[in-house]
Amino acid sequence: MRRKESSNKRHARQFRSRAAVASLGLATLCVPVAALAESQLEEVLVTARRTAENLQDVPVSAQAISGKKIQDLGIVNITEISKLAAGLTLTMSDSSTPTIILRGVRWTPGSGTPAVPVYLNENSFDPGQTFLSMYDIGQIEVLRGPQGTARGAPSISGAITMTTQRPDFEGIHGFVSGLLAGGRDHKSIQGGINVPLIDDKLAVRIAGIFDDGDADGVRSVNATQDPSREVQSARLSVTFQPIDELTIDAMYQRLEAEAYVYTQVEGSGSPGSAARPSGGYPFGSPAIQAYAANYNGPAIGSRDRRAVQEKPDYRHNLVDFFTLNASWDVLGHTLSYNFGSQDTSPDPSGIVFDPANLVVGFDENSTTATGDNTHYHSELRLSSMREDGRLFDYDVGAYYHKTDSDLTFKAMQLLPGALGNPYEGLSPIANLAAIERYKLYAPTSIQLATQNYSAYGNLVWHVSEKTEVTAGLRSITDTRPTRLAPTNESGFALAAPSAAFGGNCAFGGTGYTDSPIYQGYCDAIVPAANHRVDDFEKKQKAVIYNLSVSHYFTDDMLAYATTGSSWRAGLPAINNPGMPASLTFPKPEEATSYELGLKTTINEGLKVNAAIFQIDYADQLTQYQYQPYFNTTTGAPAETSTAFFYNVDAQVRGAELEVASNPINNLVLNTNLSYSKIEAKGGQAPCKDPSRPLSATNVINLCEVESGKTLNASPEFQASVNGNYLVPLATVDGYLRFNVSYQGENPNYGASNAKGKAYTVTDLYAGVKSKDGDWDVGLFAKNAFDRSAVLTRNDIITGSSVDAFFGPSGYERISTIQEREVGVSFQYNFAAK
Repeated sequence: MRRKESSNKRHARQFRSRAAVASLGLATLCVPVAALAESQLEEVLVTARRTAENLQDVPVSAQAISGKKIQDLGIVNITEISKLAAGLTLTMSDSSTPTIILRGVRWTPGSGTPAVPVYLNENSFDPGQTFLSMYDIGQIEVLRGPQGTARGAPSISGAITMTTQRPDFEGIHGFVSGLLAGGRDHKSIQGGINVPLIDDKLAVRIAGIFDDGDADGVRSVNATQDPSREVQSARLSVTFQPIDELTIDAMYQRLEAEAYVYTQVEGSGSPGSAARPSGGYPFGSPAIQAYAANYNGPAIGSRDRRAVQEKPDYRHNLVDFFTLNASWDVLGHTLSYNFGSQDTSPDPSGIVFDPANLVVGFDENSTTATGDNTHYHSELRLSSMREDGRLFDYDVGAYYHKTDSDLTFKAMQLLPGALGNPYEGLSPIANLAAIERYKLYAPTSIQLATQNYSAYGNLVWHVSEKTEVTAGLRSITDTRPTRLAPTNESGFALAAPSAAFGGNCAFGGTGYTDSPIYQGYCDAIVPAANHRVDDFEKKQKAVIYNLSVSHYFTDDMLAYATTGSSWRAGLPAINNPGMPASLTFPKPEEATSYELGLKTTINEGLKVNAAIFQIDYADQLTQYQYQPYFNTTTGAPAETSTAFFYNVDAQVRGAELEVASNPINNLVLNTNLSYSKIEAKGGQAPCKDPSRPLSATNVINLCEVESGKTLNASPEFQASVNGNYLVPLATVDGYLRFNVSYQGENPNYGASNAKGKAYTVTDLYAGVKSKDGDWDVGLFAKNAFDRSAVLTRNDIITGSSVDAFFGPSGYERISTIQEREVGVSFQYNFAAK
């Protein structure tokens, strides 16, 4: 009798969860989670399988982060979500370029279809723009494991879904919240208001944010301009429910973000040079015989958070988002349609040429970028309405995603002669302005379009009350018409007449007559040219699958086994001028995943979920940024951009554990542990090998990858513990909140081949709030103990004759965790009387 009562309770829990959302449509997906009580464990709803279900009843490894928790922790930058979801790493390296790592699998722009797709209101968009700001959020879900047959883009390691707060019909109400923090001069304010226009038919919600601070806080010792990052955004949401069975949600958002940031460095600075012959420069400045050690900047440690470049990199983004979600319950089915568009307007941005400040007084951009980027997402889906006692449930759908990009990267290189005569061994002087004649500008036009057509189906077989089998297939057709058109403008390179492109000299070997150091040398002509044009329009097809079996061993213990496959196409390596076609286009990536999981509800105060997994990769798209290669356009060494990927066979193995507990009255704890390790299966990959000089016949060095070599780009072991303790007082409630995030050693973290050290970051919160939740005032300290840790480390290669002319810079390019931020926060919720 007890077993039957418990089973009925479980089924009631499942269908209560579904009805809570299904009866009201998409507009209220986020409400049940946003209303979580602070002092006890509550039912958590997720949409991992495209319908609202209790987290404990879903045979998927998933984690839900409510909008209330995001607001309570003062999170306006999505990278902080990493602190709440162990195994997920989110970074924004220069206020516009994101990195997403989940289950050890890494994605950055330029690698093609996201390995970890990001969805905003069920539409997949460019993560780099979606991550720029986060406000008025209903819920974020971190979904782990294969996602290829469940939603939009195929993914093997997981996906991130973000749902904005939707309008409702519950009267006029809204909120305003903000924070003010020292250290990084961070100011943020956001708010929203909900207004029903027609009773139970039409409602609107308006929300916005202004966020301003000093970006990552890295300042330059050679510049007076401080770093900065300003984001302002507004959003209009509309819910229309003409009949009970039909709900239409629309959202339009405009976001503008502007940032000035510096490249953080660590090192002792230039070692200087010995005395050299003196001479004159064409503009009359005398050459010096030597330059001193540390002339480009002082010794800098990672805790200094300093750069040496003379002006900041510039980033500007103007982004428009539009999403439409429609759901119609008809004839025992739900017909849903999702549409989304994202448009990034053209605006120039610039990357400083000389982040190591080897050329003092020269701060021109090495790369400027302009362009327009649009994303379109469309999905039509038919689902059976879940009902108790049904033997089969199913979903069928069609998905279309298109991206159009029209970009221009204009790279600048300094050729021999720009800084003096390298054949005479002369060193340049301070405040040197490079000679314009010896600069080479190389614009590359990139026209990139991706089109992905998919048809999919999922079948759920309810074998019994306790056992369920789910199977899905997706057919993918992927087309990527791409044109890379590198060019270079005309220029000159100083050379001996016999070596100058067959003796082709502009001035008959006389050089500049007013400078003795150029006499007897030649201005070799580098003519303007259109180089190899790469057209890439290969249509590729694939079929992927997903199969899952779940079983309730007891009414509160769910076990599941899942296997699935994935396929994704890469993109050509952009912003890598002079790179051969053989290195420009990677192969598609294929992967298969295996997972075993267990979900248990031990009692009302303890839930434990665990999973182990393995992912087998063929031709994994692996990032090799800042690798030296030979630029066949300039005839000089260069370094790969962040958008350079090479195929490597690999295997990922890992485990996850999530524990939600209510150990004592008024205390809620959430603990997450994650372990994942990526190992190569052999083959070759780009490497840094000084013993093999780069040349036109050795464009890039490839080294054997030892089978079993660790490829992790993030720590293998990660853990987070966050908690909330409510302190009931006479007329108000006090609270103490905390989040502790532990990152283990990073085995593959930089050019030095040393492991990144383990570290722990602790965030603390304390304050008071009204008992009805109308207001909240608190203090917070993020990274309260001011821990410092280096996250990434790479060599700096200027990519021209500068490196050979000056020798080592004495610096490495690094990134570190955010410094301590201490401030005050407030929230106020209001409603019309």
